[in-house]
Amino acid sequence: MWIERWNHLVERLKQQGACVHPIEMRPVATEQELQQVEERLGVQIPNGFRQLLQNCSKQVSIYWSLPDEAILPIELLDTPSGEFGWSLKALDFPYFGENDESYEQQYLQFFTAGNGDALLLKLDDETVWYWSHEEDELDLLAASFHSYVDNMTALGCIGVDCGQHRQFCSENGLDIELASSQVWLTWLEQYLSSNLQQAQSSLESLLHYVSMHGVKKTSVQEAFLHFDGVQVYQALRHKLERAQSQLEQKAWSEILVKICPSEAGNWARELWQGQSDVPDWLRSYVTFPIDGWDTLLAESQPSAETLYEWLNGNEVERLTSIRAICQMMQRGITPTTMIDEEKWRPLLAYWVEHEVLRKNKQLFNQALSCLENWLLKCYMRLRGE
Repeated sequence: MWIERWNHLVERLKQQGACVHPIEMRPVATEQELQQVEERLGVQIPNGFRQLLQNCSKQVSIYWSLPDEAILPIELLDTPSGEFGWSLKALDFPYFGENDESYEQQYLQFFTAGNGDALLLKLDDETVWYWSHEEDELDLLAASFHSYVDNMTALGCIGVDCGQHRQFCSENGLDIELASSQVWLTWLEQYLSSNLQQAQSSLESLLHYVSMHGVKKTSVQEAFLHFDGVQVYQALRHKLERAQSQLEQKAWSEILVKICPSEAGNWARELWQGQSDVPDWLRSYVTFPIDGWDTLLAESQPSAETLYEWLNGNEVERLTSIRAICQMMQRGITPTTMIDEEKWRPLLAYWVEHEVLRKNKQLFNQALSCLENWLLKCYMRLRGE
């Protein structure tokens, strides 16, 4: 039953565009393999875990992650991702960094999380624990290995690091009846069963779909064309204004800019009226991936000084600026102030030479080759011609 549910979960996640690694599942353990490990450790493998190794698999590894665009319910403190399994070959005593080895030999470590923390099976009562190496704390996860696998499977084989599992734990360990667990399971099922064709039945259902999948795909962007543009803009702006966290604000901002770039630009200019053309709050929000932020910067019709300042900033500011500049050049948008060619030309040439990625070099080279024509357009606009 577990294996069937794991395969079903991974297949559904894959169909929805999540990042999924193929399940690694080795054959069951032989009695000889079990005895060899027991001889190496000098202890008997607890009976419940031993039976699982003999009847299910001697090694299981499951990894998956949601797309970056997914907006999770505010009740969840951390974004779940998949990291689950065990290994007979790697079975060993944990190292707690203490001098008293007898304490460490009360447990067997059956899985190591990506952050270096350990999943442990207690030898005397077969309870399952999580050890945080940074906090030096133990969290009870389950009363038995069977119940641990049951609950982890029910929760979608979520990651084992403390930021994920603690939001689904009561004093008795993982608890799928907790309110936070039910919120997650409801969201996960909606994500796994979501369908773009069905989502187009109404604007609200389409907005719910993009809250899980984002708007990178052309098919998703085109779906909004079936609805009134004014209503789409108002609905997206409403979502943004009601966002309950910075991550949610950022996600809806990127969707708004992608679907309604002109309206978003006009709104941003209204907000910025009487302020500098690109206020400080925008710079603090811009981060990788920068899709959408470059369009917002271009739509804001920034000054030449602002664009140059961003070109001289950190990597995310520099790349946002050069992408915005190339957009402005292609669309005939000029800065609100005159460009200082003596400052711009050597800076663009510098990054043509020093950018590592070819696609970034091409952006700077494109801007450099179009600079003279852009200067002329800027000069003519400022003169009112």
